[in-house]
Amino acid sequence: MRYMGSKSRVPLPLEILINRKPGQLYVEPFVGSGSVITTVVPNLYLEDGPRLGADKNPYVIAMLQALQSGWKAPENVTEAEYKELTVSYRSGVIPDDLIERARMGFIGCACSFGGIFFHGCFAKDSIGTINYAAQACRSLPTVEELVGIEFRVSDYVDLEIPDGSLVYCDPPYESTSKYRYVIDHAVFWKWCSALVNRNCSVFVSSYEESIPADWRIIWKKQHYSGLRNGKKKACVEVIATK
Repeated sequence: MRYMGSKSRVPLPLEILINRKPGQLYVEPFVGSGSVITTVVPNLYLEDGPRLGADKNPYVIAMLQALQSGWKAPENVTEAEYKELTVSYRSGVIPDDLIERARMGFIGCACSFGGIFFHGCFAKDSIGTINYAAQACRSLPTVEELVGIEFRVSDYVDLEIPDGSLVYCDPPYESTSKYRYVIDHAVFWKWCSALVNRNCSVFVSSYEESIPADWRIIWKKQHYSGLRNGKKKACVEVIATK
């Protein structure tokens, strides 16, 4: 699914994330559209593999919770609908109804230009032939993939993570300015180190140049990110641990 920061196009070495101890909780504090947590299937190696996904964006969490219950995202979204929801989103009023929030979460991810949540214009190609909502529907996690995952609306610093958990973090990257939710990266790395001191296994995705000196890189991959001027920028994405 097209979403700012999504890992759907950057394959991860999942053997790192699924090599858990029996009963160990797997946690994603920045779960986003769920492209990683739904791939870390608990019964590949373990019968017992609880998973917790959290995100500060209440609309994205509502989308995942609704999908768990069998909700179907809309395959056709008009530019007028997108603009109407953009106004609602920017008003800051969060709908009480789960399905209304889920619809906003889906359209904000799938129909925003560049996958940046309700930021900018409606996603469309130059001749209007690509249906981005329909494309996104085909890549959404299934009910079966979402079974057993607990989703919570929470800022990462407020998320209750038990000692000894396996934590995978995919935060808004440093030096990028397009995210709706920004974080203080100095605070973030201190928070990660505190988890390590509580016997948690912590893995962080980031760009190579952003990794602190006392963390070690265990995986890296070069890829190209698209820019608005049509050019591609080479990026080295890594996973680090401590």
